[in-house]
Amino acid sequence: MHRPFALANDDALLPRGTRAVIKVSAVDDAGVRHRSGVLVVVKEQLPGSSYGVESIAGAHFVVGRDALVLEKPDHLQALAQRQHDHARLTEHVVLAVVVGSRAWGLANAASDEDVRGCFVLPFDEESSIYDAPEEIHAGEAAYWEIEKMVRQGLRADPNTLETLWSPLVKVEHGIGARLRSERAIFSSLRVIDAFGRYAQSQLKKLERALARRRHLKVLLHVVRAGHVATVNAAQAFLPPGEDVHALVRSLFDRGLLASSTFGALIDAVAAVGVESLLPDEVRPKNAYNLVRLLHSCAHWIRVGEPLITISGPLRHELLAIKRGDLSIDDTLLRAADAAALVDDLVKSGGSPLPAEPDVQAADAIVRAARRDAARLVFAVPETHVDGWPPDRFTTTFAPTPLPLDVDLAALRAFLDEKAQRLPGPFLVVGLTGSHAYGFPSPDSDLDLKAVHVAPARSLLGLSPAVTPLELVEIYRGREMDLSSHELLLSAQLLLKGNGNLLERLLGPCVVLRSPVGEDLSTLARRTLSRRVVHHYRGFFERMITEHEGAKATSSSSTAKRLLYAYRVALTGAHLLATGALVTDVRELAPLYGFDISALLEQKRSGEKAPVKDDGAFLVDTIVLRALLDEKLQSSPLPEHPHPEAAAALDAFVVEARLSCP
Repeated sequence: MHRPFALANDDALLPRGTRAVIKVSAVDDAGVRHRSGVLVVVKEQLPGSSYGVESIAGAHFVVGRDALVLEKPDHLQALAQRQHDHARLTEHVVLAVVVGSRAWGLANAASDEDVRGCFVLPFDEESSIYDAPEEIHAGEAAYWEIEKMVRQGLRADPNTLETLWSPLVKVEHGIGARLRSERAIFSSLRVIDAFGRYAQSQLKKLERALARRRHLKVLLHVVRAGHVATVNAAQAFLPPGEDVHALVRSLFDRGLLASSTFGALIDAVAAVGVESLLPDEVRPKNAYNLVRLLHSCAHWIRVGEPLITISGPLRHELLAIKRGDLSIDDTLLRAADAAALVDDLVKSGGSPLPAEPDVQAADAIVRAARRDAARLVFAVPETHVDGWPPDRFTTTFAPTPLPLDVDLAALRAFLDEKAQRLPGPFLVVGLTGSHAYGFPSPDSDLDLKAVHVAPARSLLGLSPAVTPLELVEIYRGREMDLSSHELLLSAQLLLKGNGNLLERLLGPCVVLRSPVGEDLSTLARRTLSRRVVHHYRGFFERMITEHEGAKATSSSSTAKRLLYAYRVALTGAHLLATGALVTDVRELAPLYGFDISALLEQKRSGEKAPVKDDGAFLVDTIVLRALLDEKLQSSPLPEHPHPEAAAALDAFVVEARLSCP
């Protein structure tokens, strides 16, 4: 079961290599304007939510994130989930090394730093009903969960084994250090297939692709010259084993022919020429890594370890291939020589490698990782007598998915810093405001609403620590608006039906939450009553008044203000009708028959984007008022919180304050 996670297209970060479409007209680096719909590939992320992209034709653009939409929108969910998983689990990485050309000693100035490693799932993730991620990614860094890495290592996966043997280590602690120190358990003759036979099979594919391109080029040229008009005539120009129909079909499959017929081929050559129909050239660099893999396989067989850092004549040879100094034919000949070397070593026998890896030792590493994760949860300090254990106040960061424009590391550091100003720990921190309501813009602040608890001792002095914490500041380039109420005031507001408290406890975006905070959220549901109408109706009417005032003074109001009006009215009506708290106006509006798409589009341009036309809103205010009245009258919620719920909340406040460490 996948974790529920939703993300708007404009929120997802686009890693290098993502295929996207520019949805507006744009000017490339050469000053040429292109119409919307240009298909591009992301090359780099730039400051200010911009991206450097390249079209299929080679044009370069710099465009804003809001101008790009994924070529395949159905990939958005997976992309969003992958980024959230990385942000949520990156602190559990136990091994990170540099792989690729930098580790091989073959890097140049343009080479990226590719990072691979592993992480260990926290116990709660492993125990959850939701599917746990097997790998996490961010940019050029990728980490496997330890069990997946071990399974890959046992089958001699080249990427995994080269990660374990890379000399360039960035992170290595705990079970990650043990993996590296015991890496010999993965050495076995399986590398012959994983390294050697794999490279040989890929070389055969390259040879076939090279031959097919050459044969296709001959066919296209004779067609263009008018030498052939039939399939049989064309077949005479091809060597045995190459079929005209197969070549035509390959062009049709690439979308270059109107049909898979020889006549369509003749028409296409006349229309676009030869070069437009040829596939990309097979370049020497395509075979570069395969030559390296074959030599590494030979080293495995002889020595019992992979060849990671390349030196001597082989390094000069590989660099020459990488630069393009050798032709593809010369490169394939060198690859064939390396493949023959592997075959000779296999036939001769005598390798120090065991036939199979040490599965039992690998299993012990995974078991140790799982025990360590469990120990972090269950090996807690001694509990208070007749009270809750201190670990019940330990918070989990980002227990629900957060929007991807949120810098989780900065947010966590901010909350850790501000927690020092409180008498006791946070119980819950929720992200509210535009992010939770469904209409954030690039300049939206982070609206953080929290509940903390004051230990009983802090309440017995001359200055009881019950004052709310309220602050707004710019932190690492992002405006943070933090408000935190002590538990007693929070409980009192819950009994009054205060929507702000309900939304920080029951909202969709939870930033921090402890077990005690989770219990408080459960109690908040039990206190729900028709009193909530006062909050939501009052907020709704205030938005209308502010809108009218803004028009009277400046002839302009903001899309944000009108969206807030819709949001609070619909959240309140839905809560009264169902007892469920839904804050996303994009979900609520169509459910109740309102079209707010124009306002949403205006709001995306900025926090203070003006309203262009409020006619529909003025009509809808009448309907929204009536909707609130209707849902209030028919609500299944009680008039007031049930006395038992109030009593339970009272006992909870006392116990939390007494038990708070």
